[in-house]
Amino acid sequence: MKILKKTIGAALIASMALVGPVSAQSSTPSSAPLVVQRSSSSSAPVLILMPYALAIGVGMAIGGYRMKDIATQEVLSGAGAGYWDLTLYWRLAQTATALTLLQMGYFYQNADVEKVTQPGGAEFLTTGSMRERGVFIGIAYSIYLAAFLASSVAVRKNATGLANGNQPTLNTALSLGYGNQEFSAFGGGFTQDQDDLFVRAELGVDIPLNTNHNGVDMSLSPGLVYTHFKGDKISGDNLTAVIRLKLEF
Repeated sequence: MKILKKTIGAALIASMALVGPVSAQSSTPSSAPLVVQRSSSSSAPVLILMPYALAIGVGMAIGGYRMKDIATQEVLSGAGAGYWDLTLYWRLAQTATALTLLQMGYFYQNADVEKVTQPGGAEFLTTGSMRERGVFIGIAYSIYLAAFLASSVAVRKNATGLANGNQPTLNTALSLGYGNQEFSAFGGGFTQDQDDLFVRAELGVDIPLNTNHNGVDMSLSPGLVYTHFKGDKISGDNLTAVIRLKLEF
């Protein structure tokens, strides 16, 4: 919870820093389909507290959930891995078909330890727990799928003329984070804990559920998240399938 509180605090500070350029952009009309137009200076207090969008996701590990103990080179495998994340977004730049965002968030993933595999391949069934969690900040990029798949200028122009929010977008993101990994197995006889940097890459699609309902656009966002920890005690490379509910204000 301490990490989550720090994330929200940092997000609010970032929103204050970005309110100037966002307000400036919103004061003039734009043809960008992905932009939610903000009103005049009367909305400034709201902009300070509210990001461009918020997403809440849940997921599960693909191909197993694993951590490696660097000292012994033994790999712990988890069963029933659970995952969730919370991400806030602020608009940075826009074109007619694409949107660049600053994103900040928090993720949590845990599982029961199922087995330990030694470097030689021997496996030992055991019980225990393993967990990853951390805060991250990075750049996200969204583009309409119609524009991304367009094979000609004419098709691309036609795609950009569609109504705002009526078509799905392809999303990518790359972030740097700081978090914690820990595991325990064999009745607590085999444990490790480490705070370290991690890299996070994302790929997904936003599927609109409604358009500008009470000032909020809602979309369902299935995707993949890859997280790479490289510490001197624990390393981890995990791919997770995630589905999010995203709200654009």
